[in-house]
Amino acid sequence: MLEILANIFRPNPPSAKTAKERLVKVVIQERLKVSESQLNNLKHDLYQVISKYFDISQDSLELEIQDKNGHPALTVNTEVKPTS
Repeated sequence: MLEILANIFRPNPPSAKTAKERLVKVVIQERLKVSESQLNNLKHDLYQVISKYFDISQDSLELEIQDKNGHPALTVNTEVKPTS
């Protein structure tokens, strides 16, 4: 019984999968020569454009560079607030 409780309350260590995903992101950014400041500027610009058409929060806008079939891909994700 004590072992079950210990397993429930023990913090989960970061998984190898999460570490690999982070490493892939860094490698892709290095290959593309994209800095964090460039990504932040892109995020700001995308917010300006998207907010013309949808009610969104700048905090909810997420940019992610991923590897898709051996090619870098930029994914943009955000919550869209319902309009009245």
